[in-house]
Amino acid sequence: MKKVSVHPVVIALFVLLLVTVMPWLLPLKHSTDPLREPASLGPSRPFDGQDTKENKSGVVASGLPVDLGSLNLKDWMRNQVGQIGRPDENPEQTMAVLKARAESLGTQDIRDLEQWALETDRSGDERFLAVEMLVMNPRLESAQSLGRILMSPEPSRAAEPALENILRARAVEGLGLHPRREATRILRDSLYRVSDRSLIDRGERVLTARRGAAPSAMDQDRQALHSLLKKIR
Repeated sequence: MKKVSVHPVVIALFVLLLVTVMPWLLPLKHSTDPLREPASLGPSRPFDGQDTKENKSGVVASGLPVDLGSLNLKDWMRNQVGQIGRPDENPEQTMAVLKARAESLGTQDIRDLEQWALETDRSGDERFLAVEMLVMNPRLESAQSLGRILMSPEPSRAAEPALENILRARAVEGLGLHPRREATRILRDSLYRVSDRSLIDRGERVLTARRGAAPSAMDQDRQALHSLLKKIR
């Protein structure tokens, strides 16, 4: 019998959802109110972006071979979003495909993904995947895009307020993981433009971890979640 797991993007979203909508899990320096509702998938509309050809190949989440060069970015993203939530027989291979495509993104691709991440009429899956692709890209432009996503005001009447916070929290994480040294400055500067206390606290923990003075924020999240689960068992 084959071992069936879930799409790696779902795992990342689930972890961030837990630690974002339940801030009392973490020893934050400032108190925050729990968000009112979890993120939902919401309606979807087609991706629209510039066609970009790549010279790589891999396997999509369904396990079927796909020539990545045969799909422009918007079609490739649509294909991947369609796989989210479905059983995935090889999540490691799926993540490898996502990473390969993310690392091959060009300047226009990065701009498109930033735009898609902030468009509130897209589904939560589309928007989170767009941010996740930026997180996995090593170029300076992706760090700059993550900084702009973090600084962007959350819509005052957002249909999914928890999702808005999750996307920005993932941008914080992405800057903390980014290989470019400039990402530290981008994160620090972006935090001056953020008013959400939970994001500021998270950003400060990420900056501390980036200096090597503490575990990463995600590791702290996992430790806090593990401690909570032990208490309630």
